[in-house]
Amino acid sequence: MPQISIIIPAYNSEKTIRETIDSVLAQTFRDLEIIVINDGSSDHTVEVVQQILDSRISLYSYPNGGPATSRNRGIMRSHGAYLSFIDADDLWTPDKLEIQHQALVNNPQAAVAYSGTDWIDEQGNFLRHASAPGPSGNVYAQSLLYHLFGSGSNFLVRREALFALQESDQDTNSFFDEFTKPSEDWDICIRLAKKYQFIAISQVQILYRRSLNSLSSQLTQQERGTTRTLKKAFDRAPADLQYLKRPSLTNIYRYITYKSLEGIPSHRRGWQGLKVLIQMLVYDIAPLKQKVTWKILARLLMMLLLPRKLQLLILSKFPALLKIEHFLSYTNIHI
Repeated sequence: MPQISIIIPAYNSEKTIRETIDSVLAQTFRDLEIIVINDGSSDHTVEVVQQILDSRISLYSYPNGGPATSRNRGIMRSHGAYLSFIDADDLWTPDKLEIQHQALVNNPQAAVAYSGTDWIDEQGNFLRHASAPGPSGNVYAQSLLYHLFGSGSNFLVRREALFALQESDQDTNSFFDEFTKPSEDWDICIRLAKKYQFIAISQVQILYRRSLNSLSSQLTQQERGTTRTLKKAFDRAPADLQYLKRPSLTNIYRYITYKSLEGIPSHRRGWQGLKVLIQMLVYDIAPLKQKVTWKILARLLMMLLLPRKLQLLILSKFPALLKIEHFLSYTNIHI
């Protein structure tokens, strides 16, 4: 049996899945299996995967169910003592599995290993450092405050811990909770952190691909899914951690505000961005003291009031308006 099972949910991923699988096959840790779950793709995803000749790859096709359903299907097909997941457009550094696996071998009290993340664009070019290595040990409180993994492509988990988690959560009929879409990876991070210790790897090993052509509706889905995840988490959290809920909501709306400025500017995205920015300030007015918040507001108002060509002209003449990365700094409080 393989030591590690890697599960790849794939939906219309013909453009990127070969590169993703190649990054898994390039791992210095070799004792693995790759389970690709074709989630009802209508493009050439299946043909691309079938062209990769490696006996460690298995391909299963199902009707479309979404990433959470695909991961759950992959888990049930897996055999490894450890499991990891990677989306069909993300990449790993070659040492990702080896270092995470060794960390869990060296720390038998921990059930999860995770790493830092960089963002890349659709062509694979570096965008920004998204997350530094997080804390180790009992990280339950931190997991409530922000998403430690950053994405579902990050962590390595012991098989017995994942199955014990599914059995213990009586109201969750699967490993990844499909009702918290699209933040089911944050949900499972919180649930694992509540029961098990984590080990943080002190380097970036995840290359998370950001699409700059996201649909406006995804902002609404993101808000709905993350707030649903947060409500579920704090309904189960002890009284002494309830104080984290407000700053956690601030972090959620900070992130969605940032996302509203990605891609092609539009009137609709301007309204959506202004709405979530106001919601963030309802939970915490302190960001108004930051210059970057006013840059965000200026760009949202430009989306609402100006034609696209004039917006682009203004941004070309005032490039400082584009420098908003540090807006994503999480609200930090003493834990």
